[in-house]
Amino acid sequence: METGRLSGEQDEEKRQEVRRKMEKDMEQVRSTSGFVTKLISTEIENLQAALDSSQRLFLQTDDVQDEKSVGYLNDIQKKFGFEKVGISDLEGNSLDNTGKREKLNDDKMFREIRNKQKYISNVMNVSDIMLLAVPFYRDNRVEGVIWGHASISRISEKIELDDRSHRYFQIIDDTGLYISDSGNVNSFAEDLNIWKELERYEIADGITVEQIRETVELGRSGEFYFSYKGKGRYVTYEPLGINNWYVFSVLVEEYLGDYASEIEKLFFSMLWGIIGSLLLLMGLIGYHILTDMRDVRKHNEELSMKNSLLFMVVKHTNDIPFEINFSDNT
Repeated sequence: METGRLSGEQDEEKRQEVRRKMEKDMEQVRSTSGFVTKLISTEIENLQAALDSSQRLFLQTDDVQDEKSVGYLNDIQKKFGFEKVGISDLEGNSLDNTGKREKLNDDKMFREIRNKQKYISNVMNVSDIMLLAVPFYRDNRVEGVIWGHASISRISEKIELDDRSHRYFQIIDDTGLYISDSGNVNSFAEDLNIWKELERYEIADGITVEQIRETVELGRSGEFYFSYKGKGRYVTYEPLGINNWYVFSVLVEEYLGDYASEIEKLFFSMLWGIIGSLLLLMGLIGYHILTDMRDVRKHNEELSMKNSLLFMVVKHTNDIPFEINFSDNT
């Protein structure tokens, strides 16, 4: 009976220790996940702004479907890193930067454009690609649409998250469909729906997939830890602020040990550097103080000697020394 009670207490202590470690590790995940989310959002907004600012190029021609526009579209594509760029009228007649003409049938996009709204697509047939579009104005009237295909992989590269990084992210909509499925080697994602993915994992602290799903549908942020095939991942998720998209930011557990070790080394390196700098600074200050004291002592000795000579001269002369103040003639 006593042995069983001790064993239960030991198990509880282990669980508490695991929770403390997870909470400490989660602090590191939280500290950077918001930064990653902001970078993704900013990069997408910058691409939309690039399309918006390019309108002035097409105002130089009466017919935006002429061959001159192909050159403008190529410039936009190369300068801002789009996969493809095009311009279309409101009937869907489109010209892209390769010179290809096609009919666009995206009713949702054209509905947003006619309402003078910018547009960002959800999942496209082409993997890893999103469609960005802005209204094209002439004389303050919407005449068409400038659109571009943007790669999530390129956005990842811009924020220095390559396919072998210990941190990666996945963008989903509020139904769980992937807007971007990370190609990172540390990702376990295989299916097209994140809720199916999560059901395969062992999620800690009794958190269920349904709870996570409900949090996302309510537009809230959250975090959890899961393991799969003996490998752990720390996850934070929050709204991206675009459509109903969410960013799931993931950190590989094994990286945290290396990360903590690197931070510890960096801390001690900086500490010794600071101590060395302080000692050097104190030495320089001490040297200057001693030098100044020596100069003051030397000047005092010279002044004392001159005063002694003055008093001796005054003592042995019949002349009377006096002081004249020329400002008040005294």
